Amino acid sequence: MIVPNRPSRPRSLSIKKTGVLVLVGLVVMTAMVLSSTNSIAGSLSQRLLASISSSNASDAKATHVNHSLAAEAAIENTTVSVARRGHTATRLSDGRVLIAGGQNDTGVLNETEIYDPASATFSAAANMAAARVDHTATLLSDGRVLIAGGRDGAAALTTTEIFDPTTGSFTSGPSMGVARAGHSATLFANGRVFMAGGNASGSAEILDVAAGTSAAAGAMSVARSMHSAALLQDGRVLIVGGRDAGGNELTSGEIFDNGAFWTIGNALKVARVRAHKLGCS
Repeated sequence: MIVPNRPSRPRSLSIKKTGVLVLVGLVVMTAMVLSSTNSIAGSLSQRLLASISSSNASDAKATHVNHSLAAEAAIENTTVSVARRGHTATRLSDGRVLIAGGQNDTGVLNETEIYDPASATFSAAANMAAARVDHTATLLSDGRVLIAGGRDGAAALTTTEIFDPTTGSFTSGPSMGVARAGHSATLFANGRVFMAGGNASGSAEILDVAAGTSAAAGAMSVARSMHSAALLQDGRVLIVGGRDAGGNELTSGEIFDNGAFWTIGNALKVARVRAHKLGCS
């Protein structure tokens, strides 16, 4: 039996089909390789960025810690040269702080020192002419500091002296009309200084530093010491708290207005002695 021969496929067609299959396979392999490469590259990029970010964060944290430690060390190594209480601290025009007088276990002090915030250090300054505690220190408009009254250990003082930061020295200032300790000193816009209380009668006076004179300015309704005084926006002076002549803590307040005092109808919620005020020296 003769079997007829099957017609054979053309050789050129088989070659073409094989070539197409190979080409498709190459395309698929290339896509897979590229996808894998991109994935690896992306992973490596992410890891690299994470490493850099972590490194920067660590550096920043280390820098912050170093700065903090440096600041703490500066504070721990910075102390006043003399222990003192009842002193004054006055910020000078250049940012430094004049610390004057006070007392400690050795007695009343005439020593002063200056704190420099730029270097976080205290340094000794010139001595005052008189030892003083419970005095006032007022920054004048020309940058000098008026030191007034206080006790020298034996009695209250009428004397004042002026510190000049440009020379670093003290000179005598005009005397007050009344010896005062634990009084308040308020600088008026015209450069004069209002002194109130700190004596048995609760009197007040106005010191004209430029003219070297002092003038009486009436008396408060209560003799006060260790009180607070603040200049109001309208030029009047608010006086609050302190102790009376018998040592009792006060809740009352009064206003000095153009040479006269009048009592505030309301009172502090709590009796206060040596209360701080905005701009106090």
